[in-house]
Amino acid sequence: MQYLSQLEKRAMAMKAMGIDEKDIADVPASSGKKDKKAANGKSPATPSSSLGVDGKDGKAKTPTKESACPAPVSIESLKQEKQYIKLIKKQTKEMNGLKKRHDKEKAVMQKAQSSVVDKMVAAHQKEKQSVEKNLEKAKKKNGTNAAELESKLKSLVENHDAKVKEIVATQTKEFSELVSKCSKEEHEVKEGHFKQQCEVLKQLMKVAHEQQTKQITDIHGKQGKDLKGSQAKQSMEESKAIAQDKKIKNKAERERRIRELNSNNMKKFLEERKRLAMKQAREKENLEKQQGEQLEELDKEMDKWRESQEKEKVEDKLAQKPTAAV
Repeated sequence: MQYLSQLEKRAMAMKAMGIDEKDIADVPASSGKKDKKAANGKSPATPSSSLGVDGKDGKAKTPTKESACPAPVSIESLKQEKQYIKLIKKQTKEMNGLKKRHDKEKAVMQKAQSSVVDKMVAAHQKEKQSVEKNLEKAKKKNGTNAAELESKLKSLVENHDAKVKEIVATQTKEFSELVSKCSKEEHEVKEGHFKQQCEVLKQLMKVAHEQQTKQITDIHGKQGKDLKGSQAKQSMEESKAIAQDKKIKNKAERERRIRELNSNNMKKFLEERKRLAMKQAREKENLEKQQGEQLEELDKEMDKWRESQEKEKVEDKLAQKPTAAV
């Protein structure tokens, strides 16, 4: 009954200090050597340093230090993600296919235009040679129609030159319109690709930030658990030392010492937890600030890319000159 009463008292005291029985589940039992010394009357001194206690000031050991604030997420690291690389490969394939189709369209038009001009030139040469031949015969015979043939030849050449200029102008317009259409389509596809890249990078950034938040939450949880465990070990060791101290003969004095120890520990433990909570709050605030800055950086980078694309679009439009197959 006495043992049960001591357990109940200890549980009540620990509960008052905010220490759960689960926090001391992993506390190792004292070595037999120490117990033997206590049994032989060699009572240990009331510990100023024990398992989980700093020997200098009797404070619970600080939990194992871990890097609570994760490293910043860079845009380049996001671009190395499998999802982004897969998107770039898909977009590259799509753009190459579009350019290949455009090259084919241009080649078909150039071939058709060249064919029209070649036929026109061939027909003109045939008709011209026929008139020149008749003119040569007329001159040899001193025919009266020589002047008429010369006029006809001159008119033929002039009409042909006019037709060539007209067809070239028409073909130039058609081919330039095709080039402009192809360029417009490519820029539209690029804009679509850019939007997809932005969406994927933002999604990857969001996932990375969620992982960081979980990481720091887990670290903070472990730090809190380690601190409580360290405090529980300290409380157990110090209470045990008082209970085994043979110099204390009076039960009332022993209980008074334990009450005093519990009261001091309660204040000290609460202060330690408060400091840890403040430290963790600062780390979480720094992480949120860091994540906000990363999102701003991503937005700025996207604005730069957008401006670069617009500039490229304008430059391409200005660089386009009337072109044709001939």
